Amino acid sequence: MPLTFTLQDQANITAVLAKPGNIWDDELIVQVKVKIKNFYTNNDLSQCCYCGTVFQGIHRMNIDIEHVLPKSKYRPLTFEPGNLNVACKKCNLTSKGQKIDFLHDPVAMGTDYYHSSHYKFIHPNLDTYTDHLKIITSRNGNTILHKYIVQNEHKGRYTYNYFHLEDFEINYINVAQGIKEKSFISEKISDFVRSQLMILLSRI
Repeated sequence: MPLTFTLQDQANITAVLAKPGNIWDDELIVQVKVKIKNFYTNNDLSQCCYCGTVFQGIHRMNIDIEHVLPKSKYRPLTFEPGNLNVACKKCNLTSKGQKIDFLHDPVAMGTDYYHSSHYKFIHPNLDTYTDHLKIITSRNGNTILHKYIVQNEHKGRYTYNYFHLEDFEINYINVAQGIKEKSFISEKISDFVRSQLMILLSRI
């Protein structure tokens, strides 16, 4: 069942879109945002639409409503279901943010927002993730390792690089080794250690 809004939701959305400035924190759309997040998280496999991190045990505050085309640049799409999903903080804020460099040509795209060919990365609503990237999880007792398998050198490779998915792989090794003081401690490790970790991951 697709994401749908009630008549009251639609009226509130129309009202806030008519206002100037930042509308995302307007009280009129509090319930609309709850509905959006519930739609993407109330299922058996709620996960980040970019890195695939499963949101099991993660507080709702750490799950962001994701606008594929940023609402700061594409305001009319702020509540369009085709432009919405959910993402982890790292993918949404650190890797992607308000950038649109993942578009081949924003001018050529115009208002043709929902065609996969305009996007360099895997679009969560237009593409099938596993056609481009596969996630292999290996578990030994309480130790879990995570490996991304790039399926092609186009959207698969671009998504892997754009969202720094290598860091997610290394982070799983950090956690397995009991390193928990920083979620992405791999930002501090040397190139040599990083290369050795990637050799280990390649054997999974």
